[in-house]
Amino acid sequence: MPLVACSMSSCRTSMSACLTPCGALARVRTQLSPLKFRVRQSRVGGTRVRGLVAASSSSSSGGSSGVQGDELEKRPIAEPAILKNLGDVFVLDVRDNDEMDMGGEKLSSSVNVPLNKAKGVNKTLDEFKADLEAAGVWATLEQRGTDAPIITHCGAGGRGGKACDAMTKLGFTNVHNGGGPDDVRAVRPDLS
Repeated sequence: MPLVACSMSSCRTSMSACLTPCGALARVRTQLSPLKFRVRQSRVGGTRVRGLVAASSSSSSGGSSGVQGDELEKRPIAEPAILKNLGDVFVLDVRDNDEMDMGGEKLSSSVNVPLNKAKGVNKTLDEFKADLEAAGVWATLEQRGTDAPIITHCGAGGRGGKACDAMTKLGFTNVHNGGGPDDVRAVRPDLS
């Protein structure tokens, strides 16, 4: 979702980090109508942060409690030393079925569960979890424990980073973005 920058000339912060003591939040919301916005609050350190985020047209209606795929943060590709030192790791390939040759040949130790529901549109957390369950991956991950190491990857690391964020939001604590399969293979030839 695109962040809306603060309209105050004296304020150079994005609305996601704006504490709105100047009241700019209400002015920006009014000026940019008829766009739809959501106010988000979170904590950064000990500070409560309030911001204005443009609503996505793909947001779910009603029943889904899951975070929309476009709200997932792209986690950076993990340092090779971190991936190298992970023990018995589970590898989750989130490439679309029609792009399994991007970024390198499939790792024999990986399981493919695409993150996209359509080209460029990520699944909600609920949809992604349902697909993990349907593939038998969820039960395996639960047996391994929430702190067992997981490497996510796609063709180059973009969706791998979002899948890393999704798995963290689903409760797993030792999740790392491996980039693409060739990146993982270069650091962990044992996973080929």
